[in-house]
Amino acid sequence: MHVHGTAFGLASDAEGGIVDTVAALLGHVRSETDGVRHVPVGPNPSKLADGRDHGVVVLMDDESVLEPYRAHPRHPEAGALLRANVERGVGIDTGPMYTSESTATDRPRVHITLFEPDQTVGPEVLEEVDTHLRAAVDDCPGVLGVYVGRNRTVHSPPVSECVVIVTDGDRGFEEFQQHPQRARIAELMTAVVRQPIGLDLGRAQTSAG
Repeated sequence: MHVHGTAFGLASDAEGGIVDTVAALLGHVRSETDGVRHVPVGPNPSKLADGRDHGVVVLMDDESVLEPYRAHPRHPEAGALLRANVERGVGIDTGPMYTSESTATDRPRVHITLFEPDQTVGPEVLEEVDTHLRAAVDDCPGVLGVYVGRNRTVHSPPVSECVVIVTDGDRGFEEFQQHPQRARIAELMTAVVRQPIGLDLGRAQTSAG
């Protein structure tokens, strides 16, 4: 699984209904592009949104799907609408995720933390986060995939790292919240992150698939 997307704030003069329009356009892209599983689009209620109160996330089979996704004729139209109507946008682009055997879901919930790592903390901290999150995938059927590592889009500075958790809706997210290592993950993340930006898509929202 590969995750690609953006968190953004709407400009004060943004067109009405712009988020719904983008969702509809990307819905066409999803349905007509092999390997694109879901495209959640909608409000971002994360406490770490920092003014980026909307988001788009594309869940695809792997990174090879990114080029056909971008090549779809509706994708540039959606991108142009976003560029004309948003501010404070930040990109998200993971590497390959650690996934469960089954990643089927009708409505995924995607929880993302983008951040600049604290340079006083060694890489072993994020390695421990990764270990605990992989255990959550193995232990919790509702946790579909996780990623800890470089945020590889050129639109990310200074938030060069990200932690991504994909669950089977709210139920899968609650299952993750109850995992025995959840408190330790939160403790480690508090120690390592600077300038965090959060994105939480999957609750009451518009979706393109």
